[in-house]
Amino acid sequence: HMATSDIERIEVLFGPQSTLYGSDAIGGVLNIITKKGAGIHRLEARMEGGSFETLREAVSFGAQSGLFSYYLAADHVKTEGISAASRAEGNTERDGYENLSVAATGTFDLGGGFLKLDIRSTDADNELDHYGGPGGDDPNFTGDAEQLLLSGQLILYPADIWESSLKVSSNAHDRHDINRPDPVRPFTMELDFKGRSRKVELVNNFYVSDRSTVTLGLDSEEETGESRFFSDEFGPFTSVLPEESARIDGIFFQEQYSAASGFTMTLGARADEHSDFGAQTTWRAGMSLPLSSTTRFRTVYGTGFRAPSIDQLFNPDYGNPDLAAERSRGWDAGLEAKIGKRLRASVSWHLTRYDDLIAWFDADGDPSTWWDGSYENISSAETR
Repeated sequence: HMATSDIERIEVLFGPQSTLYGSDAIGGVLNIITKKGAGIHRLEARMEGGSFETLREAVSFGAQSGLFSYYLAADHVKTEGISAASRAEGNTERDGYENLSVAATGTFDLGGGFLKLDIRSTDADNELDHYGGPGGDDPNFTGDAEQLLLSGQLILYPADIWESSLKVSSNAHDRHDINRPDPVRPFTMELDFKGRSRKVELVNNFYVSDRSTVTLGLDSEEETGESRFFSDEFGPFTSVLPEESARIDGIFFQEQYSAASGFTMTLGARADEHSDFGAQTTWRAGMSLPLSSTTRFRTVYGTGFRAPSIDQLFNPDYGNPDLAAERSRGWDAGLEAKIGKRLRASVSWHLTRYDDLIAWFDADGDPSTWWDGSYENISSAETR
């Protein structure tokens, strides 16, 4: 559901990244950097139209005035869409989508540091289908998702070689799906889910020398979730997941070193304490070596850890409290070359192995009876 009008760039990191990014970063990280106000007042407006009766409008406004800068953005998209169920199986009813997203960023220059505040709100409406096979069309199955992200970050410079960042964030995600009766399926299905996460992170960078940067940090994240499901297809049935929570506390270290020869090295480690899975340790090591004035070789190896989500563990219908935590180990190797003044080429190989990867298993293989499935651990898996 994330809108793109206020995104400046996206950085992609391959392989396990748990050392700095913690639990969940077992296969990679998408680091999304949003825009901020700069210079004089600037207003941008955009309108797009396309197939499937798709229309998008976006507007943004930002500026920097003295010690304060701000950026505001709104993005609206609506489409009549295609059939969510396979058209090849005879499903032709179109399933539309609508999304309204609003974002705001403000940065205050404190002289010896910065204070940054962010807010992002998303309200998305989806039209759905019952399942993907023949007869999967469902004209009145809809879903609504609302998300609100709030964050505040304080960056200070206590000394010439010391940069300290304290960040507090909150993310709320509410989802409501409802399937109203119709002649083909004269029953009602309704699902409500509420998820919350709160995180505090303190990161200290020590610029020991022009060639060495030491990072020390700690973070704490708490996740809560609750849901309610109702269906009268086989007689009135209600399933309730009362509020469950999980917490993870971590401390991490990283050293980045750059030699005069152009050789660079990164070494880091992290220790986490999870409320359900106890102590976990991950690490990451990488190097980059110049082979010539225009060619560089780089490689990295790391490990990762991810605890099952609250829904995967505790959902009363398909959750599995016996799930093990997912673990990964992977490496990335590649070559980068500069060709002339304007062209850069790179080739890389990524390989990640997972232990106890969590997947969905459908007991009878019939997508129309998904409720007989559950989450299980796969002993091993690999991506490359």
